[in-house]
Amino acid sequence: MQLNPVKSTHEGNWLHFIDALGGVDVYVEPGYAVSTSTFSVHEGTNHLDGEHALAYARERYSYTEGDRQRTKNQQQVLMGIVNEATKPSVITKYASIMDAMANTFSTTMSNEEISDLIKYQINNNPKWKMEQYMVDGTGDTLMCAELGDAASVMVPDQSTVKMAKDKINAVLAGKSADDVK
Repeated sequence: MQLNPVKSTHEGNWLHFIDALGGVDVYVEPGYAVSTSTFSVHEGTNHLDGEHALAYARERYSYTEGDRQRTKNQQQVLMGIVNEATKPSVITKYASIMDAMANTFSTTMSNEEISDLIKYQINNNPKWKMEQYMVDGTGDTLMCAELGDAASVMVPDQSTVKMAKDKINAVLAGKSADDVK
C-alpha cells in the first residue's frame, strides 16, 4: 500500500516560494541520481521547481543511507533557496515572493528590521556563510504513540545532539560553528 502525502497550506507556501524565486539548483553527487514517480534528478546540477524540490527533499527510500541522505537533500534545497533569495535579481520578484511567503512563518523582527535587512542585501550583496551540521543516530523500530503502531525511527546519538547545541550556542554568541570541535 502506498500513501500519498497531503500538501498542507504550509507546504504549498514553500512550493510557491521556490517557484517565485524561479526554482532552486541542487548538485547531485555521482551515484545519487534517482528517478521516482514524482521526480527525477541526474548527476550534476539540477534546477528544480517547488514541487520537485519538495519531492527531492522528502525522498529517502531510493537511497541506501535513507534518512541521512534525505537530510543532506533537505540541506541542499535550503542552500538553493538562500542562493536564489540573495541574488540581486530577486528584487524583481519581490511581490510574488512576499505573496508566497504570507503566513508561512512568524518572526520577532519588526517591519523596520526586515526592511533594513532587505536594503542591506540589495546595497551590499554580501556573501552569507551558511553553517550545516547533521545530528546522527541509529535506526530502530519503536512504538509510535501517534500511529498506535511500531514505526521506523532514528534514535539520536546524544554526543551529536550536544555538538549541535554547542554549535548553535557558538553562532548565537557571534562565533563560527566551525570553531566547535
